[in-house]
Amino acid sequence: MTEISASANNVPEPNLLKKLIHRGAENTKADLGQSGGAYDIDKVRDLLGNVSYQAISSMVRHKNLFTVPDQNGKSVFPAVQFTEDGQPVAGLKDVIEALPTENGLAILNFLVNPHNDLDNIAPIDKLREYEVGAVVIAARRMGVQGG
Repeated sequence: MTEISASANNVPEPNLLKKLIHRGAENTKADLGQSGGAYDIDKVRDLLGNVSYQAISSMVRHKNLFTVPDQNGKSVFPAVQFTEDGQPVAGLKDVIEALPTENGLAILNFLVNPHNDLDNIAPIDKLREYEVGAVVIAARRMGVQGG
């Protein structure tokens, strides 16, 4: 386990903070890369049948979809959350609501990486197999000590 040094007020040193931010950006890039990349809002509009920007914003607000920042800080939609026919993966909303975070990067990380509670299968793959209940349970356990 990597030890993180901090100053007296528990704030990471500036160089360490830069390294942590860089590591987070690299992890996000890897998660997006292994999961099919990301779509901008215009592509999502097309996928969903030319719905309005307001409708997409509402879907994000109501946890039917999630976004992550791209390298320029612009919100993009990880492609992994969509089926081949362009609809959100069944059960995605239930999983997002069960997670103890609303951070899109954490949601993406949870979805695309193998999980012990799911026989080391990525939660998104379990969702695609319609195993919503098992993924929701794993999501609720995220961040729980011993979980």
